[in-house]
Amino acid sequence: MTESIKDPLGQDEHSDRFPEIDGYDIIDLVGVGGMGMVYEAIGRATGRRVAVKVMRESAMASASARQRFEREVEFIARLDHPNIVAVLDSGVQDGRHYCVMDFVEGSLLDDAMPPGKCDPREALALIERIARAVDYAHQRGVLHRDLKPTNVLIDERGEPHLLDFGLAKAIDPVSAMGGRQTISEPGQLIGTVAYMAPEQARGEIGQLSVRTDVYALGAITYELLTGRLPVEVSGSLGETLSRLESRDAARPSALRKRLGSDIDAILLKALEKNPASRYETAGAFADDIRRKLDGYPVRARRIGPVARFARWVNRNRRVSAVIGIAIVILLTGGVVAIDRVLDQRNRALATMSRLEGMFAKLGPNIAGRDTTTRDLLHAYAEDLETNTIDDPRVECDVRQQLGRWFREVRLYEESEKHLRRSLELRKQTGVGGRKTLATSLHELAATLWWRGKYIEAEPLYERALKLRKSSLGTMHEDTAETMAHLAATYDRLDRHDKAEPLHRRALSIREQVLSPDHELIAASRMSLGLFLYGREQYEEAASLIRGSVEQARRQRGDEYEGVAIGLTNLSRCLIELDLLDEAHAALVESLRLKEIIWGKDSDTYAWSQYVLAQVAWRLGDLELAHELSKSAVAELSR
Repeated sequence: MTESIKDPLGQDEHSDRFPEIDGYDIIDLVGVGGMGMVYEAIGRATGRRVAVKVMRESAMASASARQRFEREVEFIARLDHPNIVAVLDSGVQDGRHYCVMDFVEGSLLDDAMPPGKCDPREALALIERIARAVDYAHQRGVLHRDLKPTNVLIDERGEPHLLDFGLAKAIDPVSAMGGRQTISEPGQLIGTVAYMAPEQARGEIGQLSVRTDVYALGAITYELLTGRLPVEVSGSLGETLSRLESRDAARPSALRKRLGSDIDAILLKALEKNPASRYETAGAFADDIRRKLDGYPVRARRIGPVARFARWVNRNRRVSAVIGIAIVILLTGGVVAIDRVLDQRNRALATMSRLEGMFAKLGPNIAGRDTTTRDLLHAYAEDLETNTIDDPRVECDVRQQLGRWFREVRLYEESEKHLRRSLELRKQTGVGGRKTLATSLHELAATLWWRGKYIEAEPLYERALKLRKSSLGTMHEDTAETMAHLAATYDRLDRHDKAEPLHRRALSIREQVLSPDHELIAASRMSLGLFLYGREQYEEAASLIRGSVEQARRQRGDEYEGVAIGLTNLSRCLIELDLLDEAHAALVESLRLKEIIWGKDSDTYAWSQYVLAQVAWRLGDLELAHELSKSAVAELSR
């Protein structure tokens, strides 16, 4: 068994000789911590191999250190769990406190599971067991407060063992959600900064709760899976604590491929800055990990970019005008030049004022409740109507971004309103030239397309394409984007002779100007494949769609929406090619993924059921076909 410091240096002046503990033969020094030294020993009466932790002489002079040592013994004695190192004996020998624990032969967590390189499933399964041990301690009134990889040992069987309760404190298990102050004083920094929750970093001891340990579990898991800490620990302590307070962790899937959106949701929920937004208990955290491992939908909600931005602003309401400028640059798409800083500052202050009013409308405790993206957009849009932005150039960009966001959350009517106003302002001011005008036309056309207004979208896309060709050239991704959109519009208007060449041209451009595995190439292959499916060109359609699915799977992993939907589209082609067994396998996999991503009560799950019913009917299983069709139609009707 080892302590939290790997290298046994910096020992007491008498560390060249082993201490004498009645009833135990000390064999070797195996670890040194800030307060105690850990020795391997043999119990004389039992012959049992044990670990003896002896308080360092340098720590004995401190009454608080002695109290912490005694408290650790008291707390661990309450716990009897296979994943928590048990206390067997304790006492005082020659004026020095000691305790005797089980000896665990093994490696520290970050040695057994190399961060960023370990198998994600194995790491999650291990973390689940650690979290359940922590939850067990919480239920018995013990808060750890110093969870970190060096406080977890992995034995030869791969089982984790939690140790070092030196910073633990007692909590009322009935009211553990809030926690109660015990020995530590307010303002005192307790724990290890790299894995420390914001409330712990602020020294708010009275605010510590089981959710503080949940944050630490999330930080440990984040580091194991990505190879990085959720918040960078560098520079001065003040700088680190400031980052811990204000910076959100990056999505794990952005740091390591194939982690997927469910892992993002689980870890970002555990790492929420506001304790009330985290998992209520370590057990709930473990339960969601188990759901992920078993292929069931996780309960953590995915946080979109707008909601994350809202939480950031709420944590930084009193930031300087410089930060305000940055927010305006973000909202305006960065189109304001540096040499107009004073003008930016005035707009920044006005925008900050509007943002504060927006959050006031959402309620006094926005950070403590799960405000949706739609709440945020409606609140800001309402404020924009009553407090217009003086500079039409700024309003033009703000409304365009707002229109995009409304479209992303499927509020197409609101999206159209803001994008039309943005286009009007663009035409009036002429700001940005042909390139930005083309973008405004394209964005409005995209919203009209989603509203089913294909006739209105067509001329806007055509003009946008003409402007993009003249300002950017044909071999540009933005030009290819408008080509692809216009092709889809022609398809909906039954102008198939015009749609097909545009689909093929968009794919060709993307294959030449983008990296080979770029997701937009997969999107173009899917679009062309679906178009050809509609033209009954099933073999080429199947080839394109299969390539799109395989590319999406390589890039984003199995549990990506594009993979689940693509498999259903592929199965439709395979049915027409009479490859029913292959179609059946694709649909079964599609249903499995859709259940994980959206759940069974979703229209996309029902659609896959309906297609599977066609396969069952073609295979002669009429009873199954009837059952699947009935279920699918009921859900789609609802």
